[in-house]
Amino acid sequence: MVLVCPACKGRLIRRSEALSCRRCGEEYPSRWEMGDLRPRRCRSTNGDNGWNVQDFEKAYEKFGEYASTREYARRSGISDLLEDYRYPRVKGRLLQWAGEDRSARSVLDVGCGGGDFLLEIEKRLGSGGSFFAGIDVVPVRIRHSLKKFQSKPNFIAVLGSAEELPFADRQFDLITCTEVLEHIEHPEAALHEIARVLRPGGTLCLSSPNLTATDFWERAFAPPGALRRLVRGTLFRRVPNPYDKPIGSRRLLTVLRRAGLRVEDFERNVFLPHESYFQFLPEALERWVIRGGGFLESRAKALSRWLGLHYVIRARRR
Repeated sequence: MVLVCPACKGRLIRRSEALSCRRCGEEYPSRWEMGDLRPRRCRSTNGDNGWNVQDFEKAYEKFGEYASTREYARRSGISDLLEDYRYPRVKGRLLQWAGEDRSARSVLDVGCGGGDFLLEIEKRLGSGGSFFAGIDVVPVRIRHSLKKFQSKPNFIAVLGSAEELPFADRQFDLITCTEVLEHIEHPEAALHEIARVLRPGGTLCLSSPNLTATDFWERAFAPPGALRRLVRGTLFRRVPNPYDKPIGSRRLLTVLRRAGLRVEDFERNVFLPHESYFQFLPEALERWVIRGGGFLESRAKALSRWLGLHYVIRARRR
């Protein structure tokens, strides 16, 4: 695994208290196992549109350590009933595609969180001869990943940004990025970086919220949304969330194409509103809504543009 300067892609040299780039002179703190390879702006002040990595980190500290993606979902307020419907259609679909790529010997999960999805990929591919890397911008999540990877010499977790990946060109056979783009300040830059480190013929498995469906469900569930704001004391105060900005399909496909990625599969899955709306529903009503969504998804796929909450994409590097 070759780590490079995120800014200029030059060679890094380990010094006593920092990793130093021989080309541009930029230094990165070495307090982490692989160093803190985030861009300088991610280690200090606000970015564009109020995006601030310190605030982003605080949002995840409340979850603490978790042992699986299911436990993380529960701590996020997602019921097992909802997760049983949602997971196979999003992350489960990506795992299915990843498992088909048996020739993959190097795997990167962008926005790896606590490392659980990368461990699930290993189960699909098998660990023999493969190398697995995870990267996340949030220190507490990399800390959790490192603990889970302690007994796995073929796993690493890197503290860094998807917008400036600290990896050499054409280094990975398979890259996954699930429910991450909407949380990135500059998603176009992240997709170009993903394409840069993906080998020709390599596979990208990607999921992200569908902007059209997000807008549709927000209007359709306006009453529950108003109730949620009332409970939170923000009924008459609509505050933009800089950490959750879905991308439109046309924009996403254009960026993928310009980055040199050929889309092979493009799905819009999960005919349901965002999980936050379910937190105020009784279990019986939640079950009814999920069954209704499942019925529509199986019988009326033509409505996926408006109802399918998640883009689920498989693309290949040209």
